[in-house]
Amino acid sequence: MKKELIEALKFPALFVFLLLLIHLYSFMSEIKLSNWGIYPREKNGAWGIISSVFIHGSWKHLINNSIPLLVLGTSLFYFYKKLAPKVCLYSIVFTGFLVWLGGRPSFHIGASGLVYAL
Repeated sequence: MKKELIEALKFPALFVFLLLLIHLYSFMSEIKLSNWGIYPREKNGAWGIISSVFIHGSWKHLINNSIPLLVLGTSLFYFYKKLAPKVCLYSIVFTGFLVWLGGRPSFHIGASGLVYAL
């Protein structure tokens, strides 16, 4: 059981580590990445459906997404090993598309859509 739990933690931990690296880069270089977010109902804003999940506005925002991603992601990969990657990908795309369809006219960033889907 311990080995399976560690195995299930690998992908969520790598994903959160990637989010941390991106935010650290943004923070250290003082580059604002929010323009890579979802901008609703604009053709160019649709690129954010995929990229917005990797961008966070603050350390607090990142931590508030990271903890549930680790817990819920590990649970998903533990119980549904084969289905988990598809669930994550579909959740990112579906929630991002819904934000693109119905969000207020502003850039939307963060992994909250994935967290809520999980």
